[in-house]
Amino acid sequence: MSNATGDGRSSRAEARDEALAYARSIIDSLREPLLVLDADLRVRSANRSFYRTFRVSPQDTEGRLLYDLGNRQWDVPRLRILLEEILPRNTSFDDFEIENDFPTIGRKVMLLNARRLQQEGEDQVLLRIEDVTERRRAEAERRDIESHFNALVKNLKDHAILTLDSEGRVTRWNVAAEHVLGYTKAEALGRHLAFIFTPEDREQGVPEAELRAAREQGRAEDERWHLRKGGERFWALDIVSALHDTDGRLTGFSKILRDKTDWKRAAQGLQASQRRLRMALDVAYTLAFEWDIPRNEVRRHHSCIGAVPETPEERPSSLEEFCAAVHPDDRESFLANLRAALAHPERGYRAEFRLCEPDGRIVWLADHGYLECDGQGQPQRLVGLSQDITERKAAEDALRASEVRYRTLVEATGAVTWSCPPSGLQVTPQPEWMEFTGQTAEQMLGTGWGDSVHPEDVALAAQRWQDAVAREEPLVNEHRIRRHDGEWRWMSVHAAPIRDMRGEVVEWIGMNLDITERKRSEEAALAASELARQRLTELEELYQNAPVGLCLLDRDLRFLRINERLAEINGVPAAEHLNKTVREVLPMLADMAEPSLREVVETGQGRFNIEVVGETLARTGVQRTWVGHWLPVKDFAGRVIGVNIVVEEITERKQAEAALRESVRRKDEFLATLAHELRNPLAPIRTGLDLIQALRGDAAACEEPIRMMDRQLSHLVRLVDDLLDVSRISRGKIQLRKERLTLKGIIDAAVQMSDSALTRGNRRLAVDMPPQPVHVEGDRVRLVQIVSNLLDNAVKFTDAEGHIALDVVPEGERVEIRVQDDGKGIPLRHLDNIFEPFVQAEPGLGAGLGIGLSLVRGLVELHGGTVSAESQGFGCGATFTVSLPLCRSEPAQPAADKATEFDVLQTQCRVLVVDDNRDITEGLRLLLTILGAEVRVAHDGAKAVRICDDWLPTHVLMDIGMPGMDGYEAARRLRTKHPDSAFRLIAVTGWGQEEDRQRAREAGFDEHLVKPVGVRELKTVLSS
Repeated sequence: MSNATGDGRSSRAEARDEALAYARSIIDSLREPLLVLDADLRVRSANRSFYRTFRVSPQDTEGRLLYDLGNRQWDVPRLRILLEEILPRNTSFDDFEIENDFPTIGRKVMLLNARRLQQEGEDQVLLRIEDVTERRRAEAERRDIESHFNALVKNLKDHAILTLDSEGRVTRWNVAAEHVLGYTKAEALGRHLAFIFTPEDREQGVPEAELRAAREQGRAEDERWHLRKGGERFWALDIVSALHDTDGRLTGFSKILRDKTDWKRAAQGLQASQRRLRMALDVAYTLAFEWDIPRNEVRRHHSCIGAVPETPEERPSSLEEFCAAVHPDDRESFLANLRAALAHPERGYRAEFRLCEPDGRIVWLADHGYLECDGQGQPQRLVGLSQDITERKAAEDALRASEVRYRTLVEATGAVTWSCPPSGLQVTPQPEWMEFTGQTAEQMLGTGWGDSVHPEDVALAAQRWQDAVAREEPLVNEHRIRRHDGEWRWMSVHAAPIRDMRGEVVEWIGMNLDITERKRSEEAALAASELARQRLTELEELYQNAPVGLCLLDRDLRFLRINERLAEINGVPAAEHLNKTVREVLPMLADMAEPSLREVVETGQGRFNIEVVGETLARTGVQRTWVGHWLPVKDFAGRVIGVNIVVEEITERKQAEAALRESVRRKDEFLATLAHELRNPLAPIRTGLDLIQALRGDAAACEEPIRMMDRQLSHLVRLVDDLLDVSRISRGKIQLRKERLTLKGIIDAAVQMSDSALTRGNRRLAVDMPPQPVHVEGDRVRLVQIVSNLLDNAVKFTDAEGHIALDVVPEGERVEIRVQDDGKGIPLRHLDNIFEPFVQAEPGLGAGLGIGLSLVRGLVELHGGTVSAESQGFGCGATFTVSLPLCRSEPAQPAADKATEFDVLQTQCRVLVVDDNRDITEGLRLLLTILGAEVRVAHDGAKAVRICDDWLPTHVLMDIGMPGMDGYEAARRLRTKHPDSAFRLIAVTGWGQEEDRQRAREAGFDEHLVKPVGVRELKTVLSS
């Protein structure tokens, strides 16, 4: 069995090795260089093409980091990003192009493609490299050729090119069209092409017939007179071609006009010259010449009969004088022709030359004559006719120039020209076709040219060519032809029949124009158009839904467009803005905005962060604030044509800033007042300490300073507690211990709490309670705090001889507690915010912290009540009214009171005091020793843990915020080290928020006391 298993594994290994060898042979046969990288981008293997292309060996490549190959030529930042960041996420990337200097092969452009694979559980990267240097160079050369071609077409001033829509209206108008026809692009666009035809052609419907022929036959061509701007006529070759989309639907027409006026006039001149020649031949030559050789007299006259008087140009001259009138460039050839005739009289005399007339004109003459000889054969007289061929020469020059321009154009565009007999079959080699396609003469003859046409196009191309030959009509077609390098190129094929005088076709001539780049440009333009449409849609969507106001004004500050947000800000529908000025829509803001807007129009300089304050119809009577950015809109010539406006309303932000400034002002006042309020109790405490030191040993004398210090300390604690209560209320952290209470007990406790303030001076307090008991449900401590704060507030702002009234008035299901004084009163401007934190009706010394009334409002609202303030103004006193719901439930059984005061501790306590403040630890040590406890102290958490290892206390009084090991960590360690011990952990700290208490419980503390801690509270905790 084991042998069979081994054989199976061996077979699988051999199969795998064969597969790997086979894959390796395939990779080695690839033309493109290929690398296999491991997960760390080190080369595991490469194919032969890689070593051959980059001229390196496997020893220099395999096992090395890709970026270290060669002269670190692969250490390209963008390639690092792709391989190290993008490839791990996307598993592949395609056609990443780098251009670099490679030490062995020079500067190359490489196209990289990568795939991430897994082979036997390991990540590998397959990197294929393609050298596209020549391709990019060819593309650059092609772009250069296109640039030259565009420049050439742009400079062809006698070829107007325009496009029309399917109805014949102009949609495009090139520069040459402006030159030939005289109309600018703006004047021509949108007009029917009939405006360039003569009136007689328009009456006969020639423009419509031309479009109809192009629509039905694909192309229409003729020559006729056309009109330039201003009415001047010109002769033009006119070619109209139908344009179709990819689905074959007619989209419009192209029209090419070639100005042939000079040629036409030359042809007309030639025809006239020929008519005159025929008339001269039919009647008599109007210009004859003769040269009497022996006498050396040359005569030119208009008639063969000298019966009329001689004109000056007919008077005889010598041959030398006549030669002097011959154009210098033609003089030598003229004399050569004359000498040849003298040498061979039988051949006659022929010559063409230019003659300089006395009036300065230069005319071309064609001389035809014969020689008369004597009996010995010596020439005696030369007689002949001289024809004026100036116009013919001009026509020939024009034709030659036109043909040169045409040939230059064909050569510059790279067009392939060809010809064939009337049958349409190729019978002679076409060099340009053979050079372009790479076909031999034998391959292209007959219909062999079709082998170079794309298989998808050849059938239609052949059929259209056969139809054109059969109908003897011009052909215009587009199809793909394989170039000699194997690339398929789009060609525009134009073929036309050449007819003889009888109108019969004697030859076909054709031209194939490479339009591949045009096709690609059309595809790119179509894609770009679609992308632009999408972008415009996105921009329009963004414009309309932007969270800021947007609009566009013209130079006259009229609204051209506006989004909904700005219309909402202005309080006017968007449609009602259009074509109206800023002043018409927003008259209340016009005086402020118009000068700056006109400055933008006049200077072309934008204005930013313009702050505008005013009203709009959206919220009349309300001052609002906006910030705007005003940007000039310019045309292509740099002229300002309007203003783009971006508006953001910042009213709420401005209000928030004002509120923040007010809050900062209140904070500063509060801090100053707080410092004063804290110093007030601290000063007596300091004085009391000095008195105790001075009266040391006299216990009776020290009692009054001690009571004074106790009162001031209580006042100081109450200040801190009020601050904490305001914070707790604002964060919703305060909790009420509600019970059924008698309102009289609350009033009595509040009056007693405020008694010290009330008894200072001669203020009189009148309390009016209803005879029947009034019950409310609430927290006794907080309700007493409410009434006491209102009494303290009344005392603070009432003179020493003033009156204060406290009335309790039931009102249906509620009861009102009114505190009224005849003191300073409240300024009317402060009535709305008198209950805000830190607000003081009359800031200054003795005004307090500004938190008492805020605390009252918060506590009243927690009890489901309301509080209000009334005053007729400064000096008129004030009334504060608290409204609370009455309690109709039955009273609960009173709980037995727990005794909390002991003269001495009832049980033996071992107390460990832990605090980094040595005065605190020493004070507590002395106090607890007096109370009969055994006390030890520690000044940090670590020492407290060590003490408990040898001396186990019954209670631990521990501070929280200590350097090194804090109280939380020390508590956790004590609970961990002594899990079974019954000692109580009590936190004694200045941190008193609810989250502080929660953290203490989580750390293992049993109690949480807030500094300063009184003796009574200490006894209660130590006795529990």
